[in-house]
Amino acid sequence: MTFAEIVSQTMSLMNLTSETAQTRVGKDVNRLYRQVVSSLGMETSVPGIVTATTEIDNRLLEFDGAVKIFAVWNPALAPSFPLVQVTLDEIRNSPVREDPARRYAVYIQAPTSTTIFLDSVPSTEYDLTADVELAIDDLSDDDVPIFPEDFHDLLVDGACATEARKMEKLDVAADYNGLFQTRMSELKYFLAKSKYLNVYQGRNRYWRGGMGIWPTTF
Repeated sequence: MTFAEIVSQTMSLMNLTSETAQTRVGKDVNRLYRQVVSSLGMETSVPGIVTATTEIDNRLLEFDGAVKIFAVWNPALAPSFPLVQVTLDEIRNSPVREDPARRYAVYIQAPTSTTIFLDSVPSTEYDLTADVELAIDDLSDDDVPIFPEDFHDLLVDGACATEARKMEKLDVAADYNGLFQTRMSELKYFLAKSKYLNVYQGRNRYWRGGMGIWPTTF
């Protein structure tokens, strides 16, 4: 469904016809869209790989367009292990390492970018890449939500719940909100399910350098 179709269907279900209502519903749909895509378990909806180049003598490195960093890699290393994420205090209280960086801390979480602090002071320019969640753009006109089409109806349910609350039709709002929450759960399960994914908490803590153990290849 396109943004325009979602707005139109919401207005039809709630018996809305005015341009003012159309604008209001559009804002509601985009608010819900951001809520859905940025919610826990939905990081597969806006994945991206962002590359940034270090600056000499500058330990800060900005990944533009990244609202969340999942992993940082040095593509020049072989094998390419991810940098270990630690707290800023830990890096501040640790000796400065030689290039290339092995650890980092999130320094600034801006609205549409993330800046990290490296455990080394770059003496050369080199690239680091990051697996990230990209910034979300508002929908308009023929734009289509960036999650599976079978679940686009949840935006209609959510927008109807919002409109019903504004009309003080609390029973109707509760019914639509229940549908919205159910479909959200079903979408998260759909994205998470896999037959052979081998994952459990702490599985990668040793080879990534967790618990203070650094890989021997470093």
